[in-house]
Amino acid sequence: MALVKAVEHMEDALAGALRSVTEQRKVDRKDLESILKLIIKKEILLEFLLEEGRKHEKTRKPHKPHKPHKKPRW
Repeated sequence: MALVKAVEHMEDALAGALRSVTEQRKVDRKDLESILKLIIKKEILLEFLLEEGRKHEKTRKPHKPHKPHKKPRW
């Protein structure tokens, strides 16, 4: 779940940056292009991360409860 929260924060930050650029009277094309590139890169990376997470979930063995150690026979 930490990954999801991190992605949410990243999306909020990028949305805020995009909003601030587009709300300007004169939109700087370089700023807009830069932010859009970051948003696209984030989407691509997110897709890879989610895919890896799904692979990990499928191959992960279920957690076995810890068994207490037996007392030694002395």
